[in-house]
Amino acid sequence: YFEKTDVIKAKEVLKDHTCVMGGIPISLIVSGNPEQIDEYIKNLLEQVKPGGGFILAPGVGAAPAETPPENITAVIEAVEKYG
Repeated sequence: YFEKTDVIKAKEVLKDHTCVMGGIPISLIVSGNPEQIDEYIKNLLEQVKPGGGFILAPGVGAAPAETPPENITAVIEAVEKYG
């Protein structure tokens, strides 16, 4: 996990040496809206997907109870669309 690291930079530096996991700020999932989540994941995957070695995940293990269900759905849909 690289929860406090720029995963785009980490992947660039570590390519061909290790797999980088993370990239979705939990704050975006909790307080963003589905459109923001979709756009964020689209832009992130455009940069880190080429060449493999990246696992998209939130920066922490679990979303808090107050996370809007539509935001969780937006993450899943964006991964299916752009991943």
